[in-house]
Amino acid sequence: MARGSNTVSRSRRYLRWAARIVGGIVCLVVVVLVSGAIYQAVTGNPDPRQYAPPGRIVDIGGRSLHLYCVGQGSPTVILEAGLSLGMVTWRNVQPELAKTTQVCSYDRAGYGWSDPGPLPRSSSHVSNDLHLMLERAEISGPLVLVGHSLGGLFLRHYAATYPGAVSGMVLVDSSHEDQGSPPGLALVFAKLAQAVGLRRLVFRFGDDGLNAMYWSNKTNTATNEEFGAASTSFDEVRAARLSLGTKPLIVITAGNDDTDDWHRLQMDLLNRSSNSRRMVAERSGHVVQDDRPDIVIAAVREVVKAGNQQ
Repeated sequence: MARGSNTVSRSRRYLRWAARIVGGIVCLVVVVLVSGAIYQAVTGNPDPRQYAPPGRIVDIGGRSLHLYCVGQGSPTVILEAGLSLGMVTWRNVQPELAKTTQVCSYDRAGYGWSDPGPLPRSSSHVSNDLHLMLERAEISGPLVLVGHSLGGLFLRHYAATYPGAVSGMVLVDSSHEDQGSPPGLALVFAKLAQAVGLRRLVFRFGDDGLNAMYWSNKTNTATNEEFGAASTSFDEVRAARLSLGTKPLIVITAGNDDTDDWHRLQMDLLNRSSNSRRMVAERSGHVVQDDRPDIVIAAVREVVKAGNQQ
């Protein structure tokens, strides 16, 4: 009887120890998250005047966007970033492309050095901002549009709205209007991750100015606004019914993604032009411009050359 009592007593002690360990881990996680949120709230509002932008600030009527252009020649290549990133995402691609033509990247409303824009931050508002910025910066067609992820969705809306300015397109593992809206829980998680400063762990650019501006609360808010407007963006692009005709289109798909549905949607994007082809970026994740910039550079050069020959 005593032996059984001892066994029960030891079991209870083990459970108490385990409960204390789990409780300690939970408390530690809470402390880390709260500390991260406080640090983000305090340091997430940098003064843009403290860090000179790489490009120029373009007034589009009561607010401004940050535009970065290098190189000379025609057509002008327009680089559109995916969700959560601005012009900095093209740092491994833009300098090389600029050796043969003018190449422009920019920060969408709210990102980096750009002012916030009107809501919802959907495809139509992004298209209008881009049009105004290029017009005020005196950059006219022909344009070769290069869009990554959600940026590819935005540029398809732009091309459908301003077809006369576009000579060709490259879609880099682009979002598709039929991929389905993100679940509400994903948006909640994204907002929490932004609030506790997770962005600082994921995105590091080796430059104090770039880090400060792309880790800012303003950039976090812009990301959440675009994410929250994804369903509206899908509807707008679907309604725009883009057709590039015979203009060149290259669809780049990340090779590390073996999801059947994703590949099916990527193949469907080829139907936007009768002069299209697909390139699979082997050994690459979703951010192809980082993992395989050579693939993106080759595709853009091919479309630039094809557009000049039309």
